[in-house]
Amino acid sequence: MAVQTLSPETHIKSTQSWGRYVIILVAIVGFVMAAEGLAAMIYQHIEFATSYDAPRNPNFRRGWVEYTRPPATREPNERRIILISNSQGFLRERPEDEFVYASQLEMLLNQQADGSNYQVLNWSIPGGNAPEYILLAARAAAHDPDMILLVTYSQDFVEDLHPIAFYISDANRLGYLSDVRRYLPAEFIRQYAINDPLAWLEAHTYLGNMRNRLEIPQNDSWTWEAREKRDRPRGLHRFKEWIEQAEREMQFLNDTLLAALPDTPIVIVQTPINDLAFTQDSLNQAEQFIPRLQAHFESNPNVTILNASDIIAPETFYPDGVHFRPEGHRQFAEWLLPVVNNTLETISR
Repeated sequence: MAVQTLSPETHIKSTQSWGRYVIILVAIVGFVMAAEGLAAMIYQHIEFATSYDAPRNPNFRRGWVEYTRPPATREPNERRIILISNSQGFLRERPEDEFVYASQLEMLLNQQADGSNYQVLNWSIPGGNAPEYILLAARAAAHDPDMILLVTYSQDFVEDLHPIAFYISDANRLGYLSDVRRYLPAEFIRQYAINDPLAWLEAHTYLGNMRNRLEIPQNDSWTWEAREKRDRPRGLHRFKEWIEQAEREMQFLNDTLLAALPDTPIVIVQTPINDLAFTQDSLNQAEQFIPRLQAHFESNPNVTILNASDIIAPETFYPDGVHFRPEGHRQFAEWLLPVVNNTLETISR
């Protein structure tokens, strides 16, 4: 059998081709490393607002990794409450931070002058849903809170299952951080596809962080005035699917809270709603919410479930029928004040 051999000229050309590929690869790697180094220099000199110095996320639905970053130290007399909620806790309709019920609750707590410095961290995501709350609950462990307030309602638990990247905020990046991921149920990670290599790179590289930074809107791009009455939210056509998915999300939330905050009191509050803004079908759906929460969290002795759905008068809501005006935020803060005091008093005994 004849054995084919390469001529010296062919061997030289082959070696030169491989040499060019190696040079190109080294150049690409060098360029990426240089870009990463430059991004690091820029990123580390950017001052990001955190929930300790901003009453709500000034970057709206972006920058949640930075906004929820834990502080390096904690004052001895500090009492730390983390609020996890949706647009009702954000008050997008007004630019003044002091009107938000988290700010008003913090002010009322500190006016008691009991020697404690109360911090109410406002982790309200406009348009947020239950999977994002689960990520925030896991993130809360790094802050060692005295209490968690979860203010939510049935509309935050949807009937469809989506990958975590589908949800509206960039809180999905939290799922790729080791100090968050360690508390997430394995089945939650699998079902919500928190396993994208590119998303992992974005969460762990300065280039990825800078890319996300460039998408952050300016403050005046998220403020708006709700003037028009909107169509009333209707009940879900696939009510059975909503029940199944809502219960699955409730279980994931409970498992995460037990893993991340096993000794921290959790108060889950059904948010104030305007009955006139909902159809009877959607109100029937809302009525199912509290009983199902109670059923899922009865195994967690740290959880208290309260219903605040009817504490604010219909005229206190904006025309959209869902978000409440500053006076409604004040009323809700006053309603929450004894809830927080009683909870913190219980753990101080």
